[in-house]
Amino acid sequence: MEYEIIRQPYMLQETVAMLFNFTNGVSFKDIITRKKFFLGNEVTDEIIRRMERLQQLMEEICAEVNPADPQLRWFFERADANHPGVSVAQLLAFSFCRIGYPGLRENAAGICRFWNESVQSGSWLSPHCGDTLLLTKDEGAPEDLFDQVFALPYAREFQIRLYRALRHVDRTMEELVTFLEPFAEKLEERLLSEPWLQSDLVGYWQEIFEKTPPREVAKEILGYETIPGHSGKTYVLPMFMNGSFVAFGEDQNDHEQFNLLILGSGATAGSHLRQQSSILDGLSSILKAISDRRRLEILCRLSHGRSYCYELAEAMGIDASNMSRHLAQLNQYGLLHQEREHMINYYETNKDALLDFLQLVGTTIMS
Repeated sequence: MEYEIIRQPYMLQETVAMLFNFTNGVSFKDIITRKKFFLGNEVTDEIIRRMERLQQLMEEICAEVNPADPQLRWFFERADANHPGVSVAQLLAFSFCRIGYPGLRENAAGICRFWNESVQSGSWLSPHCGDTLLLTKDEGAPEDLFDQVFALPYAREFQIRLYRALRHVDRTMEELVTFLEPFAEKLEERLLSEPWLQSDLVGYWQEIFEKTPPREVAKEILGYETIPGHSGKTYVLPMFMNGSFVAFGEDQNDHEQFNLLILGSGATAGSHLRQQSSILDGLSSILKAISDRRRLEILCRLSHGRSYCYELAEAMGIDASNMSRHLAQLNQYGLLHQEREHMINYYETNKDALLDFLQLVGTTIMS
């Protein structure tokens, strides 16, 4: 199946993603931490390097942003706890992204044209949406936009904001673009001045697509049994500032119908949503493992220096076979460093991994 990887950054979507991350405290470092725990060796040094640099870029560009700015909050504050990746700006930019228009203003203008033409042709908002809005021409549509928006599965306060945005979409997009422009200029300059970021990201997906077509990759990542879409060309849009966002859908322009696959910079071929949805199960398993008093004592002892199975067993007064099982379980979750010397395995508490895990627990609960 034919595909094309888009190599030019789409600045409307990139800048919206960056400011959404900043406004809501989304950190590329947290994304790396989650992936280390749940994907293990699949998180390569190249991915870590890329994500750490993107975190630095976001912090530098947003250094002078006032987090309490009312306009920033209106556009970028997340919808509600059930939709942590949704904001007014996110829905406008990503639901109707126009392929072929990488510039900030040209993509925004294309979105306005698409929305207005769709509404005039009888399309309406489907209530079956989540991180993006869906337009449909199915029968039984509420005639009024107000009723369509208030049928969407978002909190009431956010529904009101979204209704205002869509009711006057041209004015809303002009306000959004004007707000974004100074940030977009800085971000585009930085991304283009560091071409390794793009070659690193594009190179990873090219290697994946040589073995598996983009549509099949999307099906696996999204966890679908089957996936809708056209049988024709698929455009792949790798994104820098959208760390874990993945979307696949049908689209069209004046010339063709096609599929569009958007892949965040932290997405990997193995990071499908079934794994992401099991984060709580994974955290629960690790918490259960370290809740055992013996294992907690092992971590405490090994935080002061390395030791080996028989030495620990003797010091703690337990059977060596039981000690071996405790060490294996802690090591399984990356909470220990292991070194082999003279046929003996030495262990030491992996302090960085332990701190990362505790931070992950906190951010998962708070988000």
